[in-house]
Amino acid sequence: MEWNDHRQPLNPKRSRTVLREDVILVVIKNAQGATDYCGLKELLQKETGEDVHRSIVHTQDVWEPTYYCGEYRYKLILLPASDPTPFGDPYIRDANHFSLFLNYDASSTKSWDEMVASCEDISSRCEDGVIPLPTIVAAMGEGCVSREEAERFARQRSCRFFQYSPVTGHGLCKAFASIVEHAHGTRLQYATDPDGFQATVKATTEVVQRLFR
Repeated sequence: MEWNDHRQPLNPKRSRTVLREDVILVVIKNAQGATDYCGLKELLQKETGEDVHRSIVHTQDVWEPTYYCGEYRYKLILLPASDPTPFGDPYIRDANHFSLFLNYDASSTKSWDEMVASCEDISSRCEDGVIPLPTIVAAMGEGCVSREEAERFARQRSCRFFQYSPVTGHGLCKAFASIVEHAHGTRLQYATDPDGFQATVKATTEVVQRLFR
């Protein structure tokens, strides 16, 4: 899997035919003290060496993280769960995959408790108490809550745990790559069944609308 800024042309050395571009909508659920979705983008830019001085909010040329898996290109759209407007038409309509990113400040017990409560609330509104989206539990920094405890919490809920630096962003690329890996696996699973893939997208879209609208 390779990381690329979608604004730059493909390196000729790895030039290949891109079958299609899929859009992954990542719903960011922040606990108190954790960086917001714009901050996550800036940290991703830092980790990948992109220009962090360029505005990513007040411009039409918005940087979005993009991954390449074989002949597939995946663009990630990061949006906050607290804002209902993005879950209207444009973003959901264009998305092929969905994921949940539970973000908390590891130096704060209060932030951890809020993230746990959010996870339990979302689970309680899902069939069989299982969140039907690939879900990341993300720790910003370290401190009050041990990595072992956080990993155990995530594992018990079929989530994946990642830790990242609030200064350099180190760890975020790996976290978002895991989301892309899941999406790519789904894409390959339905490689010969486009109708089945669209049915899956429709069902997942309905889940996202129900949970976050």
